[in-house]
Amino acid sequence: MSATAAIFHDTLVVTGDAAVNRISVVHTSPRVLIYDSSVKIADLSDVGATKLRLDNKAGNDAIVDPADLTVVELGIIGGPAGSVPQGTHLS
Repeated sequence: MSATAAIFHDTLVVTGDAAVNRISVVHTSPRVLIYDSSVKIADLSDVGATKLRLDNKAGNDAIVDPADLTVVELGIIGGPAGSVPQGTHLS
């Protein structure tokens, strides 16, 4: 399994896996591109997402670049304990 991404209402939701995920977001209207390391995992229509939620599922993940999105929720939302998201953009 690899990381996945989808937009729900005003929130971009990125779901990781057990591996280390390095998530970056490129927001170029009218598209939102999401990468895990250098691999594009999603190319979504920009429908007004202003927030980013990461459900990292373990793996010591990091949000490398959240673009212009406000990070609203980070952490192991649905996965096992043992991993904390990290990175300079996490606040």
